Amino acid sequence: MSKTNCVNIEINEENCSCSAMDCERHGVCCECLRAHLDKDGLPDCLRTKIQNSQSFRENITRLVNDATA
Repeated sequence: MSKTNCVNIEINEENCSCSAMDCERHGVCCECLRAHLDKDGLPDCLRTKIQNSQSFRENITRLVNDATA
């Protein structure tokens, strides 16, 4: 999904706390989550909030899989 196809891009970009403003996925949350989860990581917006919560990570993974399927 590109920024032009993301229906929530305006809201997402307003609320995105990521410092990587030049990232192609900035504001495209489903793609950002997918990219970070594929590398076994979390984006900035979640990293500080959940730390090591495995159940939260599993729920996010399931959410992203459902959204991008």
